[in-house]
Amino acid sequence: MIFEKMGPITVLTKAIRICRRWLELARNEPLLWRKVDMTCHGNKFDPNDHEDIACIAVNWSAGQLQEFSAEKFGSNDLLQYIADSTSNLKSIRLIRSPVSEKALEKIMQKWPLLEEIELIWGWCSPKLSDLCQTIGLLCPHLKHFRLSELYSGYVSDENNLIANCIGRTMPNLRSLQLINNMMTNEGLHAILEGCPLLKSLDVRMCRKLTIDQRIMRELEKINNLRLPEDSSDNCKFCDHVRSPFCSCFDWY
Repeated sequence: MIFEKMGPITVLTKAIRICRRWLELARNEPLLWRKVDMTCHGNKFDPNDHEDIACIAVNWSAGQLQEFSAEKFGSNDLLQYIADSTSNLKSIRLIRSPVSEKALEKIMQKWPLLEEIELIWGWCSPKLSDLCQTIGLLCPHLKHFRLSELYSGYVSDENNLIANCIGRTMPNLRSLQLINNMMTNEGLHAILEGCPLLKSLDVRMCRKLTIDQRIMRELEKINNLRLPEDSSDNCKFCDHVRSPFCSCFDWY
């Protein structure tokens, strides 16, 4: 349908103004809003406008929302609103969204059906390992997990904790992406041992890994493998990844 190709921002800011029939169709057809993708929008709108648009889309989904994606916007309040509106969410993607780990931990208990989670974070927070553990324990159906850090200092201990949490609590993972994570071989081994169904692994820019013969033997089961030195050409946010010594507070 034409509305699905437009995306929620175009529908709610332009299409429904064309005629009353289109407005009624958009407002009264919840299935149109099962997937709300608000990424790749550039900087055309104020983040507060995006929040308003997202709330309208969630409201019009009438509890049918299954997939939600946001980029460079999104608040704890917005996530709480989504959590209060639907327990059917199967996919959430937050790309450089200013939400807190604590808020996500609290909300995850309302989304037990999640199968896909993508979090592109500004930097490695000491609370990320707790968040990963919460996600693993509360989302037993999780199959696809992507956690990438735009900025990562030399904090291998915390990143190994993240890897260990993934290995302990996410046994049903089929695909995992950890770009610019500073885990060591110890963390990678924990993931491979704890995720026996894993078939796709992306560890590009994970500079603390040493890909030796032992690790390569463990990686033989992976069908789709991206190693630390592999090209990042098809990674849309990798150009924003900075060295551990760069400031990151102006990236959002």
